[in-house]
Amino acid sequence: MFNLNNKSAIPPYFFWKRSRQENLNSFSSSIRNLLNHCEGRNNGFTLAEVLITLVIIGVIAALTVPTMIAKYQKQALTTAFKKSYSIVSQAIAKSQMENGPLETWDFPSSVNNETTAQVVEKYILPYLQVAKNCKTESGKDCFSANTTYKKINGSDYQIVDSLDKRYRFVLNDGSLVSIEVVPNSCLTTAKKRCIIFQVDINGKKGPNQLGRDYFSFSAYPFTNNVMPDGTYDLYSSNRYDDAKKTWNRIPIERINQDCNPKGSGEGWLCAGKIMQEGWQMNY
Repeated sequence: MFNLNNKSAIPPYFFWKRSRQENLNSFSSSIRNLLNHCEGRNNGFTLAEVLITLVIIGVIAALTVPTMIAKYQKQALTTAFKKSYSIVSQAIAKSQMENGPLETWDFPSSVNNETTAQVVEKYILPYLQVAKNCKTESGKDCFSANTTYKKINGSDYQIVDSLDKRYRFVLNDGSLVSIEVVPNSCLTTAKKRCIIFQVDINGKKGPNQLGRDYFSFSAYPFTNNVMPDGTYDLYSSNRYDDAKKTWNRIPIERINQDCNPKGSGEGWLCAGKIMQEGWQMNY
């Protein structure tokens, strides 16, 4: 039986903090020592030996299991985000095959619920698999005007104002989508139009947080495809270079700051960060 007064017989785990790999190595070494200690004995393990082993296993589990769960959750959200982005991108691509480039679509000169519905129902809805269509009304199954989300830094984000004149529906996979049609304030060019998608990739499930399960994509003319927020500077005055016909990228420092859960960021730019880092949620 272990002499508890002899600290060399007790796993070093109890006396100083080590890295996870060192802890695992210490655990393995302790088990080997325990087996070697009991080798050749016929009476099995003592109660103290069993209790020490259980304590070691408990400590290891307490340190590793939360990390494993968090990693799994991030991967699941990343997979759902990639799927949602693919669904929206394919819808825009199919629509352009039948209706021509986005810059040629019939956009209203001003937006209200009726004109928003006309654009969405002609150019977007036929290319999506919709489970429930709330249109421009706030329904309990769609994006609700009284829903509170969290920013990436943990502060509240009210979506009540952003739902005005938006078209809302639920896809077959349960994700929530709201669409904003912007006819005249997206770019400095003659074709100032754009379509903004906001998507909750797992519906009413948590964490309901920007940069985790709530993302924004935008479809612009000239590129004629869907760009997640954070890929290019979509919202500043110098986002698009008319002469070069190119988009200006967002400085990586600004993206990292916006996706820092411990900083002042909100999480809007995290969609682009995930995409640019090989579909990984590294924050």
